[in-house]
Amino acid sequence: MLLLCRTADRPGLAGRHLLPLAALSLMSLFAVVPQAAAGDLPSYTLTLRDGRLVPPELRVRAGERFKIVLHNEGATPVEFESRRLRQEKVMGPGVSSFVVVHPLAPGRYDIFDEFHLPEAQGVIIALDPTQASGGPRGEDAVEEAEQGLTEGGAGHE
Repeated sequence: MLLLCRTADRPGLAGRHLLPLAALSLMSLFAVVPQAAAGDLPSYTLTLRDGRLVPPELRVRAGERFKIVLHNEGATPVEFESRRLRQEKVMGPGVSSFVVVHPLAPGRYDIFDEFHLPEAQGVIIALDPTQASGGPRGEDAVEEAEQGLTEGGAGHE
């Protein structure tokens, strides 16, 4: 109760101690919220194993946040990285983790294991089925993209 009482010999003692306590409480709250929200995102699995990314290609829906669940099944540390996505994660052998990726514009985004270059390289392909255009494969490409995204696609859980 010392923090809630003012004493005659130390006026204002409670106020000085409550502010840091309140700030710490707020920081703890914000640290937990993103992790809880990550559980509701579309999830894709990527395994890093002795210089290989499995699968080497992840197809995701453009314009939507998603989570990549990372598993290091190799015998050495790995560093999942994408400069364009501004993501990196170092993991020891046998460790699993995840990264949350912001909504992407349609396109290709390189990913790699920094510790096992040049072999361990892959790509995330962000698909926007509504923007497939013209040509004889236009509608087929949209259907394939939608089917790949709704039925799991490469690495989708």
